[in-house]
Amino acid sequence: MVRETRDGVRHKLAVKPRPRRGIEERLIVRVPWVARLWAWVLARMSPTSRVRQILLVRAVQLGLAAYNRGDLEPVLLAHRPDAEYHGRPEERELGTLGLRGTYRGHDGYREFDAEWRSAWDSYWVVPQELIDYGDRYLLVAQMAGRARGSTVTVSAPVAILNILDHAGLIVREHRLSDESEAHELLASLP
Repeated sequence: MVRETRDGVRHKLAVKPRPRRGIEERLIVRVPWVARLWAWVLARMSPTSRVRQILLVRAVQLGLAAYNRGDLEPVLLAHRPDAEYHGRPEERELGTLGLRGTYRGHDGYREFDAEWRSAWDSYWVVPQELIDYGDRYLLVAQMAGRARGSTVTVSAPVAILNILDHAGLIVREHRLSDESEAHELLASLP
């Protein structure tokens, strides 16, 4: 379901678990310029374009499926090599996991992900909604997982705000506690 509002184009979102790379993911990993072309095309389209909506939703679905299975290479193709990653405020230096506040570059993303996943036996993101603002988009989801040594599955809301450059690649990613916190951050950005 797609709903256009003055606050962006909203998409209900679901991701099917994929135990291994599908043909689209194999293609973009083997021929990375395809991913850059995909991003460039998206950057040139209006958020209200049906083609953009289809391409963006598909890109996010593929990225989440890869992320959920711990396959970061397809995920990183959507990010600039010098991108910044900002964790949730409660997980930073004085927070629950002692993660740094900011990680930089593809190696920083890998480091952040490894530190985050080290606390979990299994971990995944369950998407709920994607909101497209043109030069940025917001993924509203639930994080779910089982902590190391536990049999209990826990979940918590998360909002992931991705800010894009002129070529459609992610230049900054913010992980936030929920959609309202993301909207506060959006209001403070230029």
